[in-house]
Amino acid sequence: MSLLPWHLDVALDWRWPWAFALLLLPLALALLAQKRRTRLLDYADPALRPWALDDNPRGSGARHILHALAWLLLAVALAGPRTPLQTLREATPMRHDVHILALLDMSDSMHATDIAPSRLERARLKLHALPERLAGEALGLAVFAGTAGLVMPPSTDPEVFRFALGQSEGVLDDAPGSELALALDAAARQLPERPGSGRAILLLTDGDTDMVRGNAVLEAVERLRETGIPLLILGLGTATGAPIPDGAGGFREFEGQPWQSRMDRAALEEMAHRTGGQFIPVEDGDDDLNALARAIRALPSHPESGTARAWNELFHWPLLVALALLLLAYRPRATASARGTGGRSASATVLIPLALATTLTLTPNESRADPNATPATAYAAWSRGDFVQAQLLYARLSGAQARMGEGASAYRRGDFNHAAQAFTTAWLLAGNDNTRADALYNLGNAELKAGRPERAVAAYEQALRLRPKDERAEANLWLARQHAEARSSKKTRPDDPPGRKPTDVARYDEDVSADFPTEDTPSGGDLSVGGPGASRRRPGEPQALALGEADRQAAAKKLELLHDAPAPAWRAMMRGEAPSRATEGLPW
Repeated sequence: MSLLPWHLDVALDWRWPWAFALLLLPLALALLAQKRRTRLLDYADPALRPWALDDNPRGSGARHILHALAWLLLAVALAGPRTPLQTLREATPMRHDVHILALLDMSDSMHATDIAPSRLERARLKLHALPERLAGEALGLAVFAGTAGLVMPPSTDPEVFRFALGQSEGVLDDAPGSELALALDAAARQLPERPGSGRAILLLTDGDTDMVRGNAVLEAVERLRETGIPLLILGLGTATGAPIPDGAGGFREFEGQPWQSRMDRAALEEMAHRTGGQFIPVEDGDDDLNALARAIRALPSHPESGTARAWNELFHWPLLVALALLLLAYRPRATASARGTGGRSASATVLIPLALATTLTLTPNESRADPNATPATAYAAWSRGDFVQAQLLYARLSGAQARMGEGASAYRRGDFNHAAQAFTTAWLLAGNDNTRADALYNLGNAELKAGRPERAVAAYEQALRLRPKDERAEANLWLARQHAEARSSKKTRPDDPPGRKPTDVARYDEDVSADFPTEDTPSGGDLSVGGPGASRRRPGEPQALALGEADRQAAAKKLELLHDAPAPAWRAMMRGEAPSRATEGLPW
């Protein structure tokens, strides 16, 4: 902490004082420049230096001064000058160093509805809202039913906790029962003793009598007491209880009668009391969460105390002045030297090529632009059958429709590889599902003509996902599969589709239409058989098909088949960490 000049009673603090080392850089550059100047002075005799060297360039002294001031101000800005506004929360804990492991009961009895919407859903809602009421405690999550397992270790990131809470749903659906003793022991192992750090288990359960009344549970609670881990319990249930849904519209039965699940409050209070914890019944409002937060803050720990300040950052002022000085130092100025650059300053000599390069970058291919490349001229070439000219004109246009036209022209010329590439680009640029389906359908046709039936199958399947009732795509998909099978089994020709004559099928080698809505705004449009442009095809010409890049198509299909499955992964990990149900009792 330092002070501004003595007539200003303001304390000035530097965030990074080491930044003043930045001043060493211009000093080193100045020394190098002086060494270079010394070598230049030895170049000629003193009498010849005025003709050989520019010994005193105009304005160099002022520029050096501007440079020095700019570097100084940049160093000041980087050092982060600031003044304190006020002191906030003096001597209050800024972090409560406690590790809490939430142990969530996911047994079948937690689906009872005496606590709306259900005991389990209410527990999830309470856990979701809990991090906002904590004071920096690390919160983890474990679950139990007929077995138990850790979902995530304690973390101070509330979003990570909420994500794990959402992903934990259903991980123990195949493990009926309520192994509370096993779960308490597993949770205790996840909370090792840490010097200066408190720890506790937050149990969220309905406290069914069959679960909490047993020697195994009492022994687990006694082990918690011996290791100094308090048990905070959020009770989710009522004394009257409720039947347990069986998932098929009925209720769980015991000896021919629906089983009534009730919370054993006395047993839960005894468990919490023996470990030095607290029992809190769930409530409709926030009082239960507030009480739980108070109980967590009361846990012994060694919190980090201190003061939090609000600062008035001042770095922007020296930064703005430094930038202004640099602009002033490099402002364009005319030179009188006949050896110069024809009246331009050094900065202008540098900026002009940069501007030209930027202009060329921002306006690519303008010098090669064809003034005749318009949608109307491209469509006119297509209409008169000049597919070479049409392909060239469409290639100079942008947008999905231009790529459709380019691909259709290439297809008519028999260049199926180029057609597939153009239709793939059209598929990527398409603005609606119908255009994407057209591009994919045509891609399949191009791949089939190019002798790649497997890729054609992928393209047709993608098109049918976007347009499920496309009979042409279905027929061509069947043909593509036949070709793929024939290729793998050394067949030479697929059979006709069952139930239909070959003439009724949109065969891969038939012509395709190009839907050009108007001659003023031609496009690649619908290249499918039967489209509005079907009558424009030339007799004997091959069918044009929707196009797309085969490799990208295959990759896109594989991505569609991928899906996250966190529940099986967690379930497998839990099986390795804890045994299955070991005690006797009702399986809920």
